[in-house]
Amino acid sequence: MKYLFSLSPILVASMLIVVSGCKNPAEGVPEAKIETPTDKQNAGSDAPTSSTVANGRKYPLGSGSSVEFTGSKVTGSHSGGFKSVAGAFTSDGTPENTSLSVTVDVASMWSDSDRLTKHLSSPDFLDIKKFTSATFRSTAITPQGGQFSVSGDLSMHGATQRLSFPASITITADEIKANAEFVIKRFDFGINYPGKADDLIRDEVVLKVTLEAKAE
Repeated sequence: MKYLFSLSPILVASMLIVVSGCKNPAEGVPEAKIETPTDKQNAGSDAPTSSTVANGRKYPLGSGSSVEFTGSKVTGSHSGGFKSVAGAFTSDGTPENTSLSVTVDVASMWSDSDRLTKHLSSPDFLDIKKFTSATFRSTAITPQGGQFSVSGDLSMHGATQRLSFPASITITADEIKANAEFVIKRFDFGINYPGKADDLIRDEVVLKVTLEAKAE
């Protein structure tokens, strides 16, 4: 009995270490509001384009643009991103009359673990051989509490969801910069791999988006 009691502090300490390592990185990060388009084939068809934005100029995304992610499971979290991010803004100089189109090469994914990158590339997760790209096409940008709410259609893993999320946007005659950090849920896009029974993977994924674009 004494032997068992002598082990209890060690067990308690081990439990505290596990608990301290399982904080959800999505806590405190705004969650994207989701609304599935009623017509998947026409998702995003009402987005402003260079032909509909009055006096719109095109601002192609530059090398400073990035899309990064953080996901987690019971015992910890992992971060990663995509090396290939392409697209453009079209704007008349005001955020409210600006459109955005982004395409991500899913095969350009990286993470903090080569083994994890390989697993995320498999059919358990992003299935990069079948779903080679992810796209976002804006439908509206509106002022919201000193920032902006960006709405649009995110297509990935064979699913399209209309969502809105907060972002900061600055526009000059020659440049547009936008930054956003928000949470999406992988189950909304059919990415349902649960993880191990004693180390379940969370639904929430934090996306951190940085976009820098120069006028043509």
